Amino acid sequence: MSVIRVCRRCRTAVIPTTTPDYAYACPEHDEDLYEFESELVDSNNTKYPITNVTIRLVNTDGNAFALLGRVRQALRRAGYDTAFIEGFTAEAMAGNYDELLQCIMRYVNVE
Repeated sequence: MSVIRVCRRCRTAVIPTTTPDYAYACPEHDEDLYEFESELVDSNNTKYPITNVTIRLVNTDGNAFALLGRVRQALRRAGYDTAFIEGFTAEAMAGNYDELLQCIMRYVNVE
């Protein structure tokens, strides 16, 4: 279980931003947020998927590390910070293969 920062309105994971006075941005609303407009929550208590990232796993290598790398790359390209991606990785690697797939589906849309 990891703690993540989410938007208070839509419960989607937020992205850190470099915009002055705004600490985070909500990819769902495409708007900048003050720190008080977001909150820390346990990733198991949020709406699913946590992010608005979509990955396609059809015709993809089913190796656990290949899947993990694919999701990490998609999260990086979407602008999520290193701490968020490392939290995902730690949570995904904590269990067996089935729990890895469940964790991936908790974090991203899977096609």
